[in-house]
Amino acid sequence: IQHGFFEKNLPNPDHWNVSLLLEVRAEVPDEHFQQAAQALLAHHDALQIRYSYSPPDGGQGGVVDAAAGIDDGRKHPPKSPFKGGLPDSPFEGGIVQAIAESDDACPFDRVDVSDRQGEAQRQAIERKTAEFQAKLSLEHGPLMRLVLFERGAGQKPYLFLVLHHLVCDVVSWRALIQSLQRAL
Repeated sequence: IQHGFFEKNLPNPDHWNVSLLLEVRAEVPDEHFQQAAQALLAHHDALQIRYSYSPPDGGQGGVVDAAAGIDDGRKHPPKSPFKGGLPDSPFEGGIVQAIAESDDACPFDRVDVSDRQGEAQRQAIERKTAEFQAKLSLEHGPLMRLVLFERGAGQKPYLFLVLHHLVCDVVSWRALIQSLQRAL
């Protein structure tokens, strides 16, 4: 799956993800969501995976000049070395997969959309979910985010869960949701 993914040379490979929007039926404090996100990261190593590009000559990596077919050898954050094309055979030098060291960053956010109702609220949620999907980064992480949408009095909040497709497929969803439920 990973080889096929990188060979596709997608224009925005960081934004190839799967997501769910769930209704939260009980009051859950933010701390529990933060702890649940940390528990998911600790229990599922794949959520800590990061990818980088290593040129075949063992150089420093960097951004690939797709037009010229060469690596300029410099680091160019925040651009991803995967955007805009890898050499024709990306696995000759290679995509390097590593499990990142755990850090204190928690991939949990709360967004209040209670100042909008109906269609305006739905559009606000849609815009924010797109923003959080775009924050996934193969090179720097995270590859998972949990976002709680506060919808206002009398409306149950939504929990948005987004993961990069390289670390979660249809089969993995069940295990992740079960882990999330146990953690909450």
